[in-house]
Amino acid sequence: MDVHKPKPWHGVREFLKEYLIIVVGVLTALAAEQTVEALHWSHQTRNTELTLSSEVQQSVDAVAERQALDACLRSQLVALRAAALGGGGGPAFAPPTAAATSGRVVGDLYQTPWRAWTRGSWSAAAASNSLNHVDPQRLIAYANAYKAIEDIDAIIRQERNGKGALAPLALGKLGPQEAGQVLSALTNLDGDRADIGVAGRDLFEDAGKLGIRPHAANAYLAAFRKRTGVCV
Repeated sequence: MDVHKPKPWHGVREFLKEYLIIVVGVLTALAAEQTVEALHWSHQTRNTELTLSSEVQQSVDAVAERQALDACLRSQLVALRAAALGGGGGPAFAPPTAAATSGRVVGDLYQTPWRAWTRGSWSAAAASNSLNHVDPQRLIAYANAYKAIEDIDAIIRQERNGKGALAPLALGKLGPQEAGQVLSALTNLDGDRADIGVAGRDLFEDAGKLGIRPHAANAYLAAFRKRTGVCV
């Protein structure tokens, strides 16, 4: 059986030639691998930003809705405060949201928009390491926008929980203590309304750095009036 032995190098020049071929081959393979990886992360980062921007856009539009409805929300609080100062009224009490709460034992006396303030895409992007490839300035803007969304979500939850304290208005005449509790709840709800506005402006500022702006809000009030029967 013939055994082919490797040919011996004939001098330093031939050795360097063989060495150069090996080095070029290795570098070419590494460059190709890095190119494939760069293309992968470029695609992944683009999809991540599209998902994040879509989620932030939803919250920006939800804030725009709150802004468009702010006068309506304040007018409801004013009417509820007047009812509390007047001692409530039990079943005869007709809150400004009566048309929207028929069929309930105690309806939602203070009607506000119900929106989901989602942040799942941010958590998913962080877990996948996609955020490591986002432009640093845009990453900061995304992080601040999602912090504002988190703050708004916390205030919204507080607002929803606080509405329960208004129930005595529809359950019977209010005594001095009950009236005080309802008035305190209304003050807190008005504070929540204002805080949502402040956090919403922060969200607008950070989203604007990402090119995300609210869609036209002209129809928000009309749709809210139709759905809830308030501020008509």
